[in-house]
Amino acid sequence: MTATLKVAMLMGLATTIGVPQAQADTLKTMNDVGTALTNCWTPPAGTDGSSVTLSFSFKRDGSLIGPPRATAINVKGDKAAAKAFSDAAIAGVTKCLPLDFAPALAQGIAGWRHHRRWRQLLQQRTESRPRTLLKEWCQQACATLHDCSKPKGLVTMTVSAFLAALASEGPPAERAKDMALYGWLIGSWETDTLHHRDDGTVEKWPGEIHFGWVLEGRAIQDLWIRPRRPEPSTMYGTTLRVFDPGIDGWHIIWSDPLNQDYSRQIGRAEGKDIVQLGEDSRGMKTRWRFTEITADSFHWIGEERASDSDPWRMSWEHFAHRTAP
Repeated sequence: MTATLKVAMLMGLATTIGVPQAQADTLKTMNDVGTALTNCWTPPAGTDGSSVTLSFSFKRDGSLIGPPRATAINVKGDKAAAKAFSDAAIAGVTKCLPLDFAPALAQGIAGWRHHRRWRQLLQQRTESRPRTLLKEWCQQACATLHDCSKPKGLVTMTVSAFLAALASEGPPAERAKDMALYGWLIGSWETDTLHHRDDGTVEKWPGEIHFGWVLEGRAIQDLWIRPRRPEPSTMYGTTLRVFDPGIDGWHIIWSDPLNQDYSRQIGRAEGKDIVQLGEDSRGMKTRWRFTEITADSFHWIGEERASDSDPWRMSWEHFAHRTAP
């Protein structure tokens, strides 16, 4: 059987599946995911050379965020044949669920469509090593991409042109020292988040944060998500951090479209801490601090006040610990 199933995931990944193979109990790489999907798919007879591209997004628990959707169908025959082939592909994906992801893979694969986490992106087959925010993941992908000698179905990885251009391996050598203030944050973190309300009560949530190099390593971008996926979000924001040698400080630009929450600050080192000062979209003065910093943990404190003469009032805290480099 030479019919193929192309499954385009929302983070710009694609899996092309052929001959079924046995599924590992726990999936550790995208190669394992492709094999698992292969094992569940039975293409209709007489469909040699046909293909269908499905779009879908995984949750961390191995289930899907919404049903798979066919975005491109190349099937010989009439509309009924195309529908039968597409339906078989969708059935193959849903039959596999839930997939059993290893923790490291679950951390990267889950939801990048921010609602993660997986956006529908243009497919671009890469002849050279792709660059993405998930460096280790794509190292595995490239190893798969260039291994076409195995008799199992070909599993290929693609990355969108946008993500390849946005993400970077790290800062230029001449800027590495300047970028160190926030560079240690690169990777993934989980948080225990506290909201100190005006009435004195405290709300608690679990959360997650992801940091990556962008713009040829001249900036750092992050995602702050509360609560942790796959729960419905109450915060889903991003920060762009850019070092400016002219002020010997960092421009901090925060945006949370979900809450229409925006802020601009300047960040600098103060002793062992990182302190960011600025204003938010309400006109409140803000002070955000990274303190109690270690290689694998930090305490983030968010404070605000109406004017310079008012005392700072703590509104948010994040107690973070690293989950992936």
